[in-house]
Amino acid sequence: GRAAFEVYEDNGGEFRWRLRHRNGQIVATGSEGYAEKSKAEDAVDRFKLNAPGSEIEDLDAAEAPETSDESEESGDAAEEDAGDGE
Repeated sequence: GRAAFEVYEDNGGEFRWRLRHRNGQIVATGSEGYAEKSKAEDAVDRFKLNAPGSEIEDLDAAEAPETSDESEESGDAAEEDAGDGE
């Protein structure tokens, strides 16, 4: 395959997911940590279910929401897991 989902436990004891390309680069990450591994696996399943039908939205800088990387740089720790449903 071209990429694989990884579910892992972070340093804080929460389970998270990421999508790693076969070249080793991380191409997507979940924004939320979960207390249970099964919940992180459920989030991967939701991502896989919703991603194939997703469209590309072209946003200019004023319209684009901050990414978690940008939030961390600005000191804003608030993150949301889009499409999480929980």
